[in-house]
Amino acid sequence: MAIMLAAMSALMPLALSHAYAAKISYAGKRVGGSEKPSLTAIGRKSTIRTASLSAGDMPIEKTNLMVLGDSLGDGVWAGLYRAFRKDKNIRVMRRSKPSTGFVRVDYYDWNANLVQILNKTRIDIAVVMVGANDRQTISTKAGPYRPGSNRWR
Repeated sequence: MAIMLAAMSALMPLALSHAYAAKISYAGKRVGGSEKPSLTAIGRKSTIRTASLSAGDMPIEKTNLMVLGDSLGDGVWAGLYRAFRKDKNIRVMRRSKPSTGFVRVDYYDWNANLVQILNKTRIDIAVVMVGANDRQTISTKAGPYRPGSNRWR
C-alpha cells in the first residue's frame, strides 16, 4: 500500500492557484455558507488542480512479491501463493530454503546469496521469515559462539 501511495503521489502533482499553503477546512463552519469541504489558504479560497489519469494512461506491471527465508518461509510462500494465484497483477516468488538460517553459512550463506538474488530480480515487496534454525552455535574461524552469548548477538 505504501508503494502504491508513493507512486500515486508522484504521478498526481498538485498545483495551487496561489503561493500560500493550503489547508482543508469546512467553509460552513469557518465563514458561513456551504457545509461542503473546500480549501482555504490564509482566509482566501484556493483551487487545486490534479493531473487526470485513466487506467489506459500507464501500463500496469506485475508487482513482484518475494518470500525469502527458511522452512517457515516456505509456509508463508504457500499461503501467499494461494491467496494471490488468481490475481494477474501480483507475482508471488519463492526464494526460501529449508534447513537454513544466518548461523550455518557452511550449509547456505544467506548474506552472500541475498546480494545475488537482489541483483537478478526486481522485488517490489519482500517477506523475510528466518529464525527456526538460528538457535544454535555459530561456528567461525575464530571459534564457536554459543547461543545467547555476547559474541553470538
